[in-house]
Amino acid sequence: MDDKYHPCTEETGYELKPQNEKIKLALRYIDEHLEEKISIEDLLEVTGYAYHYFCHQFKIGTGFSVKNYLTVRKLHHATRLLLSGTKHSDTAHICGYNNSAEFSRAFKNHFGISPREYLKKHSPSEKRTPIICHLEAKSVIGYRFEAPDDPNFKPIEHGAFWAFQSFDQSYSEVYNIFDPVRHGECGLWVPEAYCGNTEPFYVYGTPVDYANAVPDFFTEVRLKAGDYALFKIDAAESFADLSRNVRETYSYAICRWLPSSGRYLDNSTPIVEYYHGDEAYVSVPLLAQEPAL
Repeated sequence: MDDKYHPCTEETGYELKPQNEKIKLALRYIDEHLEEKISIEDLLEVTGYAYHYFCHQFKIGTGFSVKNYLTVRKLHHATRLLLSGTKHSDTAHICGYNNSAEFSRAFKNHFGISPREYLKKHSPSEKRTPIICHLEAKSVIGYRFEAPDDPNFKPIEHGAFWAFQSFDQSYSEVYNIFDPVRHGECGLWVPEAYCGNTEPFYVYGTPVDYANAVPDFFTEVRLKAGDYALFKIDAAESFADLSRNVRETYSYAICRWLPSSGRYLDNSTPIVEYYHGDEAYVSVPLLAQEPAL
């Protein structure tokens, strides 16, 4: 498991970086089986630890008891399901609750508000209309991060992936050469259809009109000219909140706005997160016409 990949972090907002490799395996297992019943016996089998030693190491690595971590993890997964349009009762069932009332009590106990109140507070406004505009071709120069080796991983569910990665001092080269303070910064998942790419990967860097040379250890992604739908991302006070807002904007744009808009997603070019000063946008590439089947 890659030391830089902490799937629990993106959902909960907690900075969990356990040093114990077996506990990392347990966290990975939990993330891959969130919509299934997870028992302590499953985690003991994954780690090979005895019960008491596992519980002790888990608490050291995460700050949570196993039971509390599973509860928190599933509840944060529930927020993503709710925001993507999954019914309240279906969300309760998927997350392992016996009924909606039990789910609502657990949800309110953790978040301080009911699922209905959470949706009202965090759902993008139904009246939100993106700006449709034509953007010229440009490049993004930046760090490349590989997607986790997980068959269930969906890039669209992991916006603001940069917020939970590690950058070394070489990133200052981007600032010195390409001036992102003036041009802003971008985060983007490069789709499999891009230049015959076989696996999606994430790039965080700065947009440039052209690049004479790409610094060592950096990647250039070329964004083609075309029509884009720009969705403003709600302001946030922390990286965890920003990451959540980006994911919610992705979900709204792709799962709710696009199907009812009469427009079509261009899967051959990346969806881009733009960050400039206090403002942030998700830019969704659009096709000029319906794609051929």
